[in-house]
Amino acid sequence: MSETTPSTLEKALQKAVQLERMTGTLYLQFARLFDHHPEICQFWKEYATEEEEHAAYLEKLREGLPEHRRKEPVDPDLDRRLNHCLQKMGEISPEKILTLRDAHQLAVEIENSETNSIFEFFVLHLSPDHSTSHIEFLREQLNDHLQRLESDFPEAYRGIFAQRNTLAHHKNQDKTF
Repeated sequence: MSETTPSTLEKALQKAVQLERMTGTLYLQFARLFDHHPEICQFWKEYATEEEEHAAYLEKLREGLPEHRRKEPVDPDLDRRLNHCLQKMGEISPEKILTLRDAHQLAVEIENSETNSIFEFFVLHLSPDHSTSHIEFLREQLNDHLQRLESDFPEAYRGIFAQRNTLAHHKNQDKTF
């Protein structure tokens, strides 16, 4: 068994930021796939913005850490979970999203995945404001983010049949945003 250097807190935070940004990019891709339905397009753009806000918050946490804390090793399990999430996000192919149902289900899976628990871990352990109200506010945001996939999804497209019948369009589009 080969010995590896443990990941540092700074590297783990960089991975978490990358994960949030990858998720945001995916949601922007969903917005483009469904830009022929303005309500859906706007919904996905808002979700992408929230993922960017998560990334910015993690960046702020990283920047606020003293140098000696940034170099601290992280739990190997946390690093493994981060790597696993990054790998899974990297394997997602927007070309396989054929209907709104596909996009919605994938978003639910992502929002229920370890991605949010990793974000919450960093918030709980690194946030400079450890007040109960601050932590509860951030937890509420995470829960709200997931619940809004159902409650704020455009009403005309909430049902399974409407989602299955709303087709993505894969026109000749740039894959970069």
